[in-house]
Amino acid sequence: MSREVSGWRKRSRQEDDASDDPDAVLVGGGGDGAHKDQLIDFWRKGRFCDVTIIVEGQTFAAHRCVLAGGSDFFAKAFESMCMESAAGATLYLEEVEVGAYEAAAEFFYCAECVVSVESLLPLLRRAHFLQAAPLQRALRNSIVNRVTPASFLDAWAIAGELSLPRLRINLAEEVGSSNERIRQFSRSTEYGSLPEEAQAKIQPVAKSMLINMVRDGSAQSAKLERIRTLFQGIGYEEAGASVTIDKQARVTISWLAEPNCCGGGNHFEVGHHELRRALAAGCKICLDTCCFKPNPRAKPPGPGVMCNQDAWRTAPPFIVTCMSKQKHQVTSVEVADGFPKSVRLTADGPTVQHYVLTVDVGCSFDEAQRLHTKTLRGPNSKFGWYRSNEVIAGTALHEYMLVCPNADVHQDDECDVVTPNDGFMRAARELSSIERRFTRTSEDEARDGWAAQHLHAASQCEHGPSCGAGMDNLSEPDRGRCCMKGRRLRKVHLITGSNLLGLWSELKAKGVLNVHTTSPPSTQLTGLWVSPENVPQTA
Repeated sequence: MSREVSGWRKRSRQEDDASDDPDAVLVGGGGDGAHKDQLIDFWRKGRFCDVTIIVEGQTFAAHRCVLAGGSDFFAKAFESMCMESAAGATLYLEEVEVGAYEAAAEFFYCAECVVSVESLLPLLRRAHFLQAAPLQRALRNSIVNRVTPASFLDAWAIAGELSLPRLRINLAEEVGSSNERIRQFSRSTEYGSLPEEAQAKIQPVAKSMLINMVRDGSAQSAKLERIRTLFQGIGYEEAGASVTIDKQARVTISWLAEPNCCGGGNHFEVGHHELRRALAAGCKICLDTCCFKPNPRAKPPGPGVMCNQDAWRTAPPFIVTCMSKQKHQVTSVEVADGFPKSVRLTADGPTVQHYVLTVDVGCSFDEAQRLHTKTLRGPNSKFGWYRSNEVIAGTALHEYMLVCPNADVHQDDECDVVTPNDGFMRAARELSSIERRFTRTSEDEARDGWAAQHLHAASQCEHGPSCGAGMDNLSEPDRGRCCMKGRRLRKVHLITGSNLLGLWSELKAKGVLNVHTTSPPSTQLTGLWVSPENVPQTA
């Protein structure tokens, strides 16, 4: 029902519904108190109006009963002027601007009006002068919902000037109404100028993580020690966190997050089987991962690699195992040139270290051959070396894989696979599905093809050179988000430092990594695994 006006008004409601203009605010709404469409149409066309309002030299026709119903000021003015005639009465409104009157009249007739964000506080002054209680309530809600650290003090001052204690209460409560609001105000330069009532709402936020352990008969103390070991090095002890366990083998870690680092949810749940622990066999390279899932009802991610950013949401970009249970083998872990870098979440926040790790998850032909020797079931077995029927996109290379008996299922049609680019994958795949895309080949042919694919996968995803998210098709700032599907060398971003548990949800951490680097001297790094877009700014 709203109409276009100048100055304060931005657009009609219909236009506002179709737009995301942050400067347009719908005040009121919902239809409560709106008059009949026919009466609104009479007003817009100037029919049956019985009063003329003159504002800054402009005239506006209206119905006295509508203005009086929305404003005690108009009700008293009309009564004192003894306006008994059906038409021709005139009222000069000197204390209100044209834009303010138009917005107020729109609200009186339609129970809503659309104004700019900058007009909310000035319009509140005029609504207070007009003694328009419903409009003041609607404006109060809009001001509170749209308040920012930059506009808070102005809103607070007007609330005191107009003796609106409820507005001040609502403003203070809004500051601490959510994690996002707490973080927004605590990080702002205006934080020190906020009134005590608002600062009192900005407090450390209690957070907790529930870890469902396997009831395997082990002592509770042993389960707690496994959790402490997993989270050692990220500061849960220094942050004053507590670790408890109940009779259902559920471990709860509780801690306090500082206000400027309190993003994300406050309570998380994850199964211990999802805390993927990886220990390399026979070498110093190891990778301990805690795969964090914010939604406990979501289906646990299976092995494999998703393309581009999906890898960070669905499954870690490297899930590689060897035949022994729950051991994940990687070939090497290297720190990228120029790292670590000192970064911080806020200008006055603690400094942490940002590492970019290059993790080689592939498998050489010699490693695959040794595994084949261990799992060989005879010359007539269907398990062995396979070559793809089609070449890799944009190349003349075929894909190769070693098909092994599944270590858990022990059925002839169930198998695990080893590839040059993804290493060993315990996928419990059906052999029949592999045979639709791959053909059995000899070990001699597989040797050369395996080496070529192993080299190709070091810098290219499985989609080939034409992949739109491939390294060669992205500019330098975007290369951290290039397509990783089928790549042998994976980029991993690691944040290390003290009190990292308090930054877990703020950084949207995917898990805890405990890494021994390959290059001498080998260094152990423990920290939070984050996606590229969540890395803090350089200090």
